[in-house]
Amino acid sequence: MKNSTLFFTTLLILLFITPKHQLHAQLNDDFVRNKKSTLSFNTDKNKSDNVGIYNNAKKSTNNSSLKKIKETKRYCLYSQTHNNIDIYSATLKVNFNNKGEEIFSNNNTLQTYKVLDATFPTQEFIKNNIEISNGKIVKFNKTYFPVNENLIVAAAEVNVEINNLLYKYIINSENQILYKNCLSFSKKHNTTTLSEAKGSVFMPDPITSARVEYGGSITHNKGQSSAIIEAQQVEVKLMCKLENGVYYLENNDVKMVDVKNPNWDVVTSTDGNFIFNRYEIGFQQVNAFYHLSEIAKQIDNYGFTDAVDFAISVDADGFNGADNSFFHPYSNDVNGELIEFGAYNGTEDHIPDAEDTEVVIHEYTHAIIDSYNSNRISNERYTMEEGFCDYMAVSYTYPLGDYNWQKIFKWDGNLSWNGRSAVSDKCYTDISRFSNNYYEHSDLWTSALLDIYFILGKELTDKLVLHTITGLTGNTTMKQAADIMLEMDIQFFNGNNQRTISTVFKDYCLADKVLDNLTSNSTEPILITIQNTIEFAHSGTATVKFNKASTGNYTLYSTKGVIVKYEEYNNSNSIKVNSEYLNGGVYILNITNSNSKKSFMLVKY
Repeated sequence: MKNSTLFFTTLLILLFITPKHQLHAQLNDDFVRNKKSTLSFNTDKNKSDNVGIYNNAKKSTNNSSLKKIKETKRYCLYSQTHNNIDIYSATLKVNFNNKGEEIFSNNNTLQTYKVLDATFPTQEFIKNNIEISNGKIVKFNKTYFPVNENLIVAAAEVNVEINNLLYKYIINSENQILYKNCLSFSKKHNTTTLSEAKGSVFMPDPITSARVEYGGSITHNKGQSSAIIEAQQVEVKLMCKLENGVYYLENNDVKMVDVKNPNWDVVTSTDGNFIFNRYEIGFQQVNAFYHLSEIAKQIDNYGFTDAVDFAISVDADGFNGADNSFFHPYSNDVNGELIEFGAYNGTEDHIPDAEDTEVVIHEYTHAIIDSYNSNRISNERYTMEEGFCDYMAVSYTYPLGDYNWQKIFKWDGNLSWNGRSAVSDKCYTDISRFSNNYYEHSDLWTSALLDIYFILGKELTDKLVLHTITGLTGNTTMKQAADIMLEMDIQFFNGNNQRTISTVFKDYCLADKVLDNLTSNSTEPILITIQNTIEFAHSGTATVKFNKASTGNYTLYSTKGVIVKYEEYNNSNSIKVNSEYLNGGVYILNITNSNSKKSFMLVKY
């Protein structure tokens, strides 16, 4: 290629004089992670035209400008360009509050770059790259890739599907891989009128509901069912598509599909009955379908209806029967997003991923994050995303049962691996670097969010987490995300929780100091916990405890929204909720007092 000798020599010199910015960055992404944004705070509050941003862009003298690439009610996303071609990872994200006013942004002064090489590779040329030659190119764009804070090179951004996984490559005109990452981790259209069916699921998994350690009578046992495992199954209501007398595992949020090996057909029903034991094909499909529908409903009720706003495709029996699961931002099999859970086909002794509700919720959270920021660049950003997903998994399952909540993936995390921890004593400033093992330090972020959860409660913390996710960019660090959450608390919750949030983040070295709440009449929320849920499940009494005397009320609802119990309490440290005369099923317990509110999901067998 043109000037290839000069270019290659220049690259070698750069590698020696700037060792942190290696071009062959398949295993690390130090440059992108450590690159500081050069965009200044934009003071313009007008969402419609963002005059401040564009005025600065027009003043640029180096052929650079800002291009709007996405706009939603929550944010606008811009890319810095050179000669109208995007500069990879140079983005600006401007968030808005409910009034459409800008609440924060990165810095909006354009960086001046010098082009080191201006020759773009063609799609035909890069097909010969040894690493992608056996893959299928599904996306090809020209881009400029920064090799340091001042130099960019012409390149191609390519998404390639290899062995059913989606990878992103940045390749230059020398056919060198400058950057590589796997995009596969793991909305709702108005469709046919839905009809009620019934299914059987774990709530949330056999270990939690039985309150026992893995072993003895509760084991995988090569996929076999047993009386004690079937006793952990709970009958639930399913909202399904009904067409020509056939019920399908499909609704406005989830569509079960069969696109990956092993090819086991998606089950249907002519009478609305989807009751299976775990040995039968269909149980894992129903378990994933139900819990995904429930988490989607929760997210909608929180007001985040623009997250995964279509029926996402889900293959509950996939990954060639291996022990892994993925969220695919794009799959040719469904022409869109796909969640794939590893099945058990008898060849590898592991527990099917779709049987563990925490795995199910974890993968769906990747899809939620993808709705607000599909650009994942730095290792720290990937690590934090895994922490967000683990947090959402625990947040969803903890109300279903608090047994050994500190271990994530209590059911799946046996035999072939040990699961992950929801608690950590790590300090952010002690971490020297984030590697491409994204789970190495994800527990730090998970643990911090759960500390907030146990003080502020599920609903408020979930909303803060989701608002924070909307503010992420491809390079966001954990400490920046902590600042985003504090800002979101000010914008959406009047700054009532600044002290709690900053105290927790300071404990993990994610905040420099403890902040005061912004509202003068705010008080620390009352901590609400629940005990004895297993007794409630067996016609006994659950106990709700407060960390200080509280006055308020509680309401117990059936899943159909019927109020089955309501009581008020005054200056009490605890309340009792008895299930002796209740029918078997799932119930929602809402606790309300003067400055706190919390919900729990309870099961009666």
